[in-house]
Amino acid sequence: MSHNHEELEELLSRLNGPDFTAEDLQTLASILRNDPIALDCYLDHVEMEAMLRETYGLLHHPYAEHDRQTARPVSPRKVTRSRFLAGITLTAALLVAAFTFWPVKPQPAFVDDEPQSPLPPAAVPLQKFTQSDETVCTISHRTEAELYYRDGNREIRVQATALPAGQFRLENGIMGLAYANGANVILQAPVQFQVLSEQHLFVDNGRVNLHCPTEDSRGFVIETPSGVATDLGTEFAVHVKADRAQEDEFHVFQGEVALKSKLTPYELNLTDGMATRLDHDTATPAGIDVDHNRFIRSFESVSSDYYDQIMRHEPELYYVMADVGDGRTLRNEAENGYDAKIFNPYQRVLHWGPGFNGGTALRLDGMRSRVYAVAPDFPKPEGDHLTVIAWVFAESRVCWGSIAKNWEHGPDPARRGQFHFGLFEYSGMLEASINDKDNNEIFAIDSVPLPLNQWHHVAFVVDDGALRLYRNGSLVAETPCNGLNGNRDIRPLAIGTKLGNDSRSPAVKNNGFWDGRIDHLALFHQSLTTEEIRQLFDTGVRSALVSRSDFPHLESERTQSN
Repeated sequence: MSHNHEELEELLSRLNGPDFTAEDLQTLASILRNDPIALDCYLDHVEMEAMLRETYGLLHHPYAEHDRQTARPVSPRKVTRSRFLAGITLTAALLVAAFTFWPVKPQPAFVDDEPQSPLPPAAVPLQKFTQSDETVCTISHRTEAELYYRDGNREIRVQATALPAGQFRLENGIMGLAYANGANVILQAPVQFQVLSEQHLFVDNGRVNLHCPTEDSRGFVIETPSGVATDLGTEFAVHVKADRAQEDEFHVFQGEVALKSKLTPYELNLTDGMATRLDHDTATPAGIDVDHNRFIRSFESVSSDYYDQIMRHEPELYYVMADVGDGRTLRNEAENGYDAKIFNPYQRVLHWGPGFNGGTALRLDGMRSRVYAVAPDFPKPEGDHLTVIAWVFAESRVCWGSIAKNWEHGPDPARRGQFHFGLFEYSGMLEASINDKDNNEIFAIDSVPLPLNQWHHVAFVVDDGALRLYRNGSLVAETPCNGLNGNRDIRPLAIGTKLGNDSRSPAVKNNGFWDGRIDHLALFHQSLTTEEIRQLFDTGVRSALVSRSDFPHLESERTQSN
C-alpha cells in the first residue's frame, strides 16, 4: 500500500469524528485531487457509509451489531438516495477544499465563457502537454459543436477557432481539426480528447477519424488508454469505449498504421481494411471487421460523379444531406427554394452520420429520438410523371418506416398526397404507393425485407400506366395504375417520418420514424427509365467505392443488373 493510501485510510477512519481538523480536510482534498485510485477508494467509503447509515443507523452505536441482524433489506429507493447522499458528501468536501485552499487559476485567453461543473480525472497519456496559449491546431469545421476546455478541475466553453495544447470535451455536434502539417481530424460527439502537440492526440473516449494526406503529416500519433497508433501515410479511425465496453478499436481505411499495445509487447502493422480491438484490462489485440459505416470521414462526398448525374436529369428537389453551416438546414441543390429543416426534439442523438459515398447523411434513430426533416412545401407534378430516388441505410425495419412521404393518415382519398415511400407495414419490405385518377391507392411492394446495415439505392417511378419500384438498380415490383392524382393541398414533404392530418407534426399512429440513415434524396417531374435508374445506381456504387471498400453486396448486384 502506498503512503498516500495509508494516509487516506487513517483520514477516513477519523472523517466524521470530532478530531477531524481543517488541516485534515486540506490533506484529504490534496490526495483526492492527485490520486485517481484514492478518489475511487474515497467514493466507495462514503457510499458504503451513507448506505449503512440509511439502513442501520449510526455505525458506532453500541447496538449496531444487533440492529444489523434484524434490519430489513435495503429498498432500491434507499440505495438511490444513499448514492445521492454520498455524492453530496463528496461534492461538499471537494468544494470546501477547492474554494478554501486551492489557488484560482486565470482563465485562458482563447475562451470566453463562464466555468462549468467540476470534472472527474482524465486518462493519463504517455506524453504530457505543456500549458500554453500557443496554437496547436485550428477548428476547420463545426456543426452544432459544443466544445469545452478543461482547466484544472473546471470546464470552460470554447468559442474560438485556435486551440492550444490541453484537455477538451466535445459535448454535441461534429467538429474538424486542421493541423499545419496537413493532418485533418474529425470528431463525432461525444468525445473527450487531449491535444498534446502538432503530432500527437490522445483520445479518452469517443470516435475520431484521422486523415494524413501530406508527407509532413505522416507519423501523426493517436494515443488511447490501451494503445498508440502511428500513421504511416494513411486514413484510419479510433473508437474509445470508456464506459461499459472498456476497449479501444482501430480501423484502417487506407494506407498503414503501426499499432503498439501499452500493456503488452504486441506491435502490429495494420493495412487497408484491417481493424483491431484492445481491451483496457490487458491491451491484448483481437482482430475485428473494419467498420466503414460508423465514422464520418469527410464533410463532403469524395466523388461528385453521382451528384453530377442527378443534376443532369434536372431534379425539382435534391437534398445531398450536407451541413450548410447551421446544422439544421437541408439545402435543395435544385436552387429553387424548398429547403428542408431538421427537427431533433430531444437532442438524444447526433443527427448526422456517414454518407454512402463519403460526406454526411441524415441520421435518424427511430422512435428513440424522433428525428425527422420537413420541407414546408415542394413543387407538385402537373401531370402523371414522377420519380423519387434515395440512398438508404436501415438499422431496423420500423413498421411503415418512412423514407419520404407527402401523405396524411386515414382511408379517405383526400388524405393521399403525391406519394408514400418507405417500408410496408411490419413486413420490412420496400414499398411505394400513390393515389391514381380512379382514387385507388396503388402499391408497389418488394418481395423480400430490406436487408439491414447496408446501403441501398431505392427508387420509384410513376407514369401514365404503371408504378414501378427499384432497389439497387433492379426492378423489384410493378403495378398498373391510371396516372397520378394526389391531393395538391397536402403541401409538406416529410423525410424520415409521416406527418399527421394537421401536416405540421408527425402522425400519432404509424408515424414510421426511420431507424438508420437517408442520403441524396431527389425528386423529378419526369419518369426516368429503367436504364437511367440502373445508370444512377452504377455511378453511385463507383463513387462509393472511391471512399470505402465494403460494398460487396452492391458490387455484385451491379454486376447482375448489367
